[in-house]
Amino acid sequence: MAKLTAELEETKKSNLNQSKTNTDLTLAIEKLANLEKEKASLLKTNQDQKKQIDSLERDAVQSEKLSTAFEQEAKAKMQQLEDRAVELELENSDLMKQITSLQKKTSIVSVGQANGNSGNGNSALVEALKAQVQESEIERKQLSESLEQWQLLAKVRTKL
Repeated sequence: MAKLTAELEETKKSNLNQSKTNTDLTLAIEKLANLEKEKASLLKTNQDQKKQIDSLERDAVQSEKLSTAFEQEAKAKMQQLEDRAVELELENSDLMKQITSLQKKTSIVSVGQANGNSGNGNSALVEALKAQVQESEIERKQLSESLEQWQLLAKVRTKL
């Protein structure tokens, strides 16, 4: 009977060790399952982040294309404005020469009128030319302001 009791004790110890091992294995399996879930979640997050990066890269390329197109358009517009400003400067110069010439003629006519000769309407022409010069000057100033705005806008756009 002592032998049976010893075997029974031995069996109890073995069963207790087996139970502890089973519990440890169960905990390890649960931990492994949790790690698999976490891995799947991290993979999903990684895929989502890759999609976001791809989207941001596409947006950056599109933004660069738009920026380049805008810059080219701004340069073309600035060139047009500069060309028009040069034209207006030339027109202004020509008109100023005409005014100076007509003022000389007007003074000659005025002297002639003082001497009894009739005028030929040059003073009205001088006034018309002066008005045209003023209009050209206003347009030149507007073009200059517009050019400055385009240049500023191009600088801001380039920095973005």
